[in-house]
Amino acid sequence: MMNADDIKKGIECMKAQKKSLEKEILNLKTHLVRGVYDMGSEELITVANKIAYLEKRIEAGRAKIDLAELIVR
Repeated sequence: MMNADDIKKGIECMKAQKKSLEKEILNLKTHLVRGVYDMGSEELITVANKIAYLEKRIEAGRAKIDLAELIVR
């Protein structure tokens, strides 16, 4: 069974992962904007799909963080 301290550590870990994913998305979006004329359509689709996937992971992580914070309170 997890105690409140374990949950708080988990929350901090999830927040750090969220920040990392947000940074990765920003880098991908920058790459997408800079390379839009140089990339082929397959590469554009791949980058756009990766961005969408990461955004879904962030949203799921945000829900987990909210739930964990409610449990700790």
